[in-house]
Amino acid sequence: METNKTTRRKLLQALALICLTPKLSAAQSKPLVVVAYLSHGSREDLHGTFFSAFQQGMSDFGWKEGREYRIEARFANSDFARLETLANEIATLKPSIIVATPATAVRAAAKFSPRTPIVQANGNDPVVNGFAVSLAKPGGMITGVTNMLGDLSEKNLELLMSASPALTRVGFIHEMGSIHESSVAGARHSLSRFKGVEGIFAGVARPTDLAAQLSGLKSQGAQALVILSGAFLASHRKPMLQLAGEYKWPVVGGLREYVEAGALLSYGADRKTLCRRAAYFVDRVLKGAKPADLPFEQPTVFELVLNLKAAKALGITFPQSLLVRADEVIQ
Repeated sequence: METNKTTRRKLLQALALICLTPKLSAAQSKPLVVVAYLSHGSREDLHGTFFSAFQQGMSDFGWKEGREYRIEARFANSDFARLETLANEIATLKPSIIVATPATAVRAAAKFSPRTPIVQANGNDPVVNGFAVSLAKPGGMITGVTNMLGDLSEKNLELLMSASPALTRVGFIHEMGSIHESSVAGARHSLSRFKGVEGIFAGVARPTDLAAQLSGLKSQGAQALVILSGAFLASHRKPMLQLAGEYKWPVVGGLREYVEAGALLSYGADRKTLCRRAAYFVDRVLKGAKPADLPFEQPTVFELVLNLKAAKALGITFPQSLLVRADEVIQ
């Protein structure tokens, strides 16, 4: 009798296991959410650290890469012409969401995936770029964070004048195109704060323009250089800083890469923080929120980086007021 009960119990357990097996298999075979990531930079340079920051952000929000989602990352390696090719490639993967940095990558992604939610992980003003109706209410398929570098021209000029107060003619280099006009306008306005300081402006559209435009600034008497916002200029920072070094110019800009390439100082948003924050928008959208209703966020963390080596070569001594404010001082 005991043997029959045992047999019956084992049979019931086996039936229960059979009933559960399809459910377990279905859960295990659930496809991973596809998150695409498009960058104009390289996985091997600073843009690789931005990508890692985004991955860390996803982990912070509880997303397990390889178990719940997978990333399809594409890097243009500073070849802007490749962005559209990569964006088209991403579109064929039909991702649930696309993360793009900077604005040029966002534009390429939107062109080929107009109905896919897009998160800007780093880029300039989305309203000026036509990505959003307003920061508070984007109204379309694009949301995310903005570095607002165009609004920092006044701060960078102020820091330059603090480090080298005898300057009277300052050159400004900017990218051509309507989306960069706000940066130029902001720079012109900032000059009004400094009596006796004249601004000279030069715009570039192609790599071949760079040397000629910088030479033009030099011939007009520029004594220093302020680099305005733009991913193109950032990607060509090394030849630009090399020429500036030959002209003995102190150089300032909004990106720390400029300082690492030889500029005197930089002040701008901490872009690793921005890319990590992009994961918040991905998390919200994947959980049902609409990009149109998620306000763009402006940066809250900024960093001041000083280059002592460049200062010494130029005969500049940073005032103590700058040194104590610096987030990093490169020897």
